[in-house]
Amino acid sequence: ELLWLRETSRQAGIRIVSATTSNSFINFRTEDGTTKAGYVGFNNGENVMRLSHGGFTSGDGLSVDASGNVGINTPNPGKVLTVVGDDSTAGNWQAREAVVRIQNIDDAAADSRFAGCQFAFSPGHDSTADNYVVGTIGAVLTDTSTQWAGDLVFGVKAATTSTTISEAMRIRTGGNVSIGDTNATANGNGPWQKLHVTSTTDASILIDSYSDTVGSYAKLYFRT
Repeated sequence: ELLWLRETSRQAGIRIVSATTSNSFINFRTEDGTTKAGYVGFNNGENVMRLSHGGFTSGDGLSVDASGNVGINTPNPGKVLTVVGDDSTAGNWQAREAVVRIQNIDDAAADSRFAGCQFAFSPGHDSTADNYVVGTIGAVLTDTSTQWAGDLVFGVKAATTSTTISEAMRIRTGGNVSIGDTNATANGNGPWQKLHVTSTTDASILIDSYSDTVGSYAKLYFRT
């Protein structure tokens, strides 16, 4: 190693101090001095920590502001995580740029692979227990024979005392929707129609109008 710092009896660190209005950073680049460079440091003007592949003052890369908000491709994250992309080109949805992709690369059988997001609430900062999860949205792999396909699945707790998530709604490849049918998977089960509602008690659909205006209707249309 060109530089090796070792301290065995107390905390070890490196401090980089700049002028009050300047930036403090480490710059990585090749010997030929090309623009293939990386930066890690503190941007004083924006009051953010920055990890960037381009210029240190540009908006690309990863930023962490004073509140702990994280920004990707933006120096001003407005929320816990803010991801910015510039995409105005029409085309198929798979090739869009302003997206967040969650990809499962495990080589498992169809209907076993899942990629999605979980929503949870916990007391304090405890985020270790799975039973804090109250909802899930994700995709389940259903076919790998040709162009890979999957279903979009929505899950919630079946009851307030439940410790696991149960499937509540599924949008299958092709657009058919099932509500309450936990068997509507890739194993040959529905939904066979555009909307398939299943219940272990009463399978009903309620259309309710809260309007106080006389003559208001709650309507269901049938059209060929």
